[in-house]
Amino acid sequence: MGSKLKAAGAIGTMARKSNKKHAAGSAAAAQAAVFTAAPATVVKLDTNCGIKDAAALKDSLRAVVDIADDVVIDAGGVERLDTAIVQLLCAFVRQRALLTRKVVWRGSSPAVTEAARLLGVATVLDLPADVPAVA
Repeated sequence: MGSKLKAAGAIGTMARKSNKKHAAGSAAAAQAAVFTAAPATVVKLDTNCGIKDAAALKDSLRAVVDIADDVVIDAGGVERLDTAIVQLLCAFVRQRALLTRKVVWRGSSPAVTEAARLLGVATVLDLPADVPAVA
């Protein structure tokens, strides 16, 4: 639970220190593709989201954490993700909720659903209920 709070604090700090010039440059190099599709911004997670991708994802999420429009997280193609990625996603979703802004999931692969279930954060992430768990 302590690591979840640290991650939430990290996103909150990111939002307060967000520098659009820095975030735009970092987001361009990020593994998670961020693009705008009216009327929402989409963060597309890579197929393999490992610890090595955490810094890039953090930068991508930082760039969109405080925007007014909905942020869509496209996790439909994720086949594997590390705990660090789940922590970043939890912190991002919680920070958006604190800002009364919405996160929408566009697909959530069985790998994402199972990781969230194993870590006990499915409710925090507010994942769609229609994705079957991995057997």
